[in-house]
Amino acid sequence: MNHQVTINFEEFPNIGIVHCKVPDDILKVLYAHLENIEKTNFKDQEDNRKNLLGHMDKEFKMLEYIEVIEPFLLTLADEYDRQYNYIQSVANVEGKFKLSLSHLWVNFQQKHEFNPPHTHTGVLSFVIWMKIPYDIKEEEEVFPINSAGAPRTSKFTFHYINTLGKIGHWVLPVDESFEGVICMFPSELAHSVNPFYTSDDYRVSISGNIKMVVVPTIESKDNEKH
Repeated sequence: MNHQVTINFEEFPNIGIVHCKVPDDILKVLYAHLENIEKTNFKDQEDNRKNLLGHMDKEFKMLEYIEVIEPFLLTLADEYDRQYNYIQSVANVEGKFKLSLSHLWVNFQQKHEFNPPHTHTGVLSFVIWMKIPYDIKEEEEVFPINSAGAPRTSKFTFHYINTLGKIGHWVLPVDESFEGVICMFPSELAHSVNPFYTSDDYRVSISGNIKMVVVPTIESKDNEKH
């Protein structure tokens, strides 16, 4: 006997990532800076490796470009918060606060270099893929036998705990179509970048962290005077 029943599915609330194209006027400024870095053979660049976990030889600060990109990033952060109601839930400051771009750097990743699973400081972080020098299909063929049908070569991966307490993975097959695209995510969300093997050129990405900054009240300002 067949029974007609109504089946209801419930999903646990969770947070995700957001990605979109960076405005062309911002990309133009960033690309010009990156071109100059390579043209001068990385001369006079401020080394940022001691602040990062990446197994990369060329990682440089870009603090002078914070004003160029910060307004766009804060707008995107607002959209992220509107979707996930996230920022207030993790607020670690008392009173009113604002968001501010605190770190900005560029990675010139070379063949065989990688970024192990790690997290960032701040409340939201991001990566902008500026240059991808390889074909993703060719990368997937480097280790086709021992990849269990899901080759990870060259790919960007998020790592998280699922509802069963097991480690889950969300893989982004970053290729040329990702150039000029930004991905924003919670700073505490673990992620990694696998090495690539089929190109001798640089894989270039820009990353940074957005933090919370306390907004002084009138009362606190008066107290500072006394």
